[in-house]
Amino acid sequence: MKTRFVTYIAVLVCCLAAAAEAADAIGSVIVAKGSCFAVRQNGTSRKLAVKSPIFLNDRIVTKAGSSIQIMLKDDSVISQGEKSELVIDEYVYKAPAKKDNVKSTIKAVKGLFRVVTGKITSLNPERFKVKTRMATVGIRGCEVGFKLQAKREDIYIIHLPPGKSILIEKSAVATEIVTDAAKDMEDILTIVRQGVVVSIEEGGGLQKRDMTTQEILELMSSVFEITDAVDDSNEDRHQNDHAANIVPEQDEDPGGGGGKGRPYTSPPGVELVANGGAPFTQWAWGLYADGSVFYDGNGEIGSTFLTAAEYAALINAAYPPGGYNLTGSFSESQALVYHAGSGDSKLYTTGVPFGFTFDVNVGGGGADPTWSGRFDLTCADDGDTLRFDASGTIQNDGHFTLGNLSNYQLVFGSDTYTDASLILQDWDGQLITDGGANPVTGAAGEYHFEHNDGTTVDGAWGTDLN
Repeated sequence: MKTRFVTYIAVLVCCLAAAAEAADAIGSVIVAKGSCFAVRQNGTSRKLAVKSPIFLNDRIVTKAGSSIQIMLKDDSVISQGEKSELVIDEYVYKAPAKKDNVKSTIKAVKGLFRVVTGKITSLNPERFKVKTRMATVGIRGCEVGFKLQAKREDIYIIHLPPGKSILIEKSAVATEIVTDAAKDMEDILTIVRQGVVVSIEEGGGLQKRDMTTQEILELMSSVFEITDAVDDSNEDRHQNDHAANIVPEQDEDPGGGGGKGRPYTSPPGVELVANGGAPFTQWAWGLYADGSVFYDGNGEIGSTFLTAAEYAALINAAYPPGGYNLTGSFSESQALVYHAGSGDSKLYTTGVPFGFTFDVNVGGGGADPTWSGRFDLTCADDGDTLRFDASGTIQNDGHFTLGNLSNYQLVFGSDTYTDASLILQDWDGQLITDGGANPVTGAAGEYHFEHNDGTTVDGAWGTDLN
């Protein structure tokens, strides 16, 4: 009897200790891939898996090829890519929480991260901060990414609701070596729109620019993809938080500078299903599982959309006589087709380098700019096809509009669709320049078709022009 009593007491003590530990946790792991660890202040470490508790001052470490996602008690979510480290060194939140008793400070050490804020910023926007070696970022109800390297840090403003702002202040480390070029740079920036990157290097100030497609794709593949594995119990908590439109918003000049058209969206759980563009094409785009598209000039080689001023000068120029008659090369289109009857989706693609034909006629002293293309896409899994001819004009703001859609045929399994069942035809695109001698070097855009039974087609396209 005595032995049983001692055993019972031992089990009870263990259970109470586990309960106390759980009560002290500030969050838990909702996704873990590869080798992820938490290192306590005393140097001891533990391997992290789904549902592992996270405690104050844990140093979260990911090894090569590994990634992790943590949800804190206020529903804030931290996604961490490979070879990364962070510490949550301040966290105060206990429901029902009040404005004056909430706080969170995250110390991001190195690597790739994404932070989506939760209830703390709703209660008190000033109480959620991320500190890096070179900067302090006040995150106020938004979504921010970080790429932290030894001598450079990039801060990505992914989603920022209207009326919100982010305050970024460089730290003393970044000013230890001050160069002449850095003297005119800013020490503090208030960011009021999304789609912006703020960079800082040792000895330099804060530098702001628009985010490129390549940077978006890098973040998606390195950090964001792990959100696909979030279990159902957590997915509902965030499904409406932020359909993150990270298209750079233009302060002026609506004809260029960033992907336009329908917004790019990437809420948690939405994966990248296709991306187009090679290292040296003029264009790049991403197609996502919810049918959203982001497209842009290939920033890696200096290609951008024509600005409104550049486009106006182009279409009004008298030289060359007859304007520019451009033909597509290295063209690619892919489309995600959702079949309403079966509820299934699949990808159709043209392939490269000559996946579809495309022509643009622009310039020549004010003649109406026109475009035309022939698209022939195939599903690699079963041979089903999507084919159509499209043409239209280029408006004064530089955007493509659809004037005519012909020879349309979509085959999905046993069903064949023609243009007779289309109830919506939407098209967009823009001309691209690499800043060289030729004023137009490419074009990119998207299309969206809907049929009367609910079947939809969402596609992206890009072409070099010469």
